Amino acid sequence: MKLAQGMIGRVLVARLDEGEDLIDGIRKACAEVGIRSGLVVGLGELSEYRV
Repeated sequence: MKLAQGMIGRVLVARLDEGEDLIDGIRKACAEVGIRSGLVVGLGELSEYRV
């Protein structure tokens, strides 16, 4: 077994507007505060989606 451990440096919480694209919204929020990499954890709902 291999294990890794780390620490969370900061947390960004964003609420997207209704109808806003999920991926574009995440990219925009991260760009606004200078985040280049991280972990995305989501909670909520989508009204439409495409794969």
